[in-house]
Amino acid sequence: MEDTYLEKLRNTELSDLLKVFSQRTWRRLGFCQRHKEVKTFETTITQNLIFDLLEFAQLTETPKLRLLEARDESANGNDIEVFVQHGDGYILFPTQAKSLYPSGKYEKINHQSGGKFQLHALLEYAIKRQGIPLYLFYNYYPLRKDVAAWEDVFGFGHDCFGCSLVNAHLIAGRYFDAANVRWSIPGFLDLHPRPAIPLFQLVDMEQVEILWENSKKHVPELALYTDKEVFDRRYWIDRTPPPAISGLPQEVHFFKTLLS
Repeated sequence: MEDTYLEKLRNTELSDLLKVFSQRTWRRLGFCQRHKEVKTFETTITQNLIFDLLEFAQLTETPKLRLLEARDESANGNDIEVFVQHGDGYILFPTQAKSLYPSGKYEKINHQSGGKFQLHALLEYAIKRQGIPLYLFYNYYPLRKDVAAWEDVFGFGHDCFGCSLVNAHLIAGRYFDAANVRWSIPGFLDLHPRPAIPLFQLVDMEQVEILWENSKKHVPELALYTDKEVFDRRYWIDRTPPPAISGLPQEVHFFKTLLS
């Protein structure tokens, strides 16, 4: 008899899987804040996310979302490549993960590598690859009445923001002073509940369109990558198995709108 856990996972919707992962991340980071002897790291959470999606993909052969580990984070500014299926291809989201600190701030968002801000490497790479650059934030924030009330407004619990997404162009425009080369470090309540979206909404094309809005000035057309392009190993390390899909076009093509 098949493991009951695997049987349950096989019948799980992708959005529900991402929602549960986000809720676990919220609880995990909260536990670590309350118990200082326990540590967790961005890389650990990211690896767990990669594993969960890999296991889910193997069981369901879903082509909806692919997650790959970037080969050169220092050069391109991204930890992972996220591909979301749209029609017969995939939209690329170069993504950098950052954890919220107990201060309520994303203290390491101003990280530099080789004298260059990680943010700028991420933006340049996204423009080159014609994708939407994102920050993937791992969050826990002490519960307040206004935060608890988000469930009534949005229809999902505040802990679904345990993993959230914000467009990196928006971050650059609001929190980086290019003229003075100076950061204003954003905090959780600066970005939540909006403009952030919870991770599970990344499979919703209406939300993808909203994420794209802040990048359209720099990326007016998004590349739609074929299955073959997604698995070009010069740039990415595959962390999900290829599903059984046929008939995809061989060339990358472009589009200016996601919603008809």
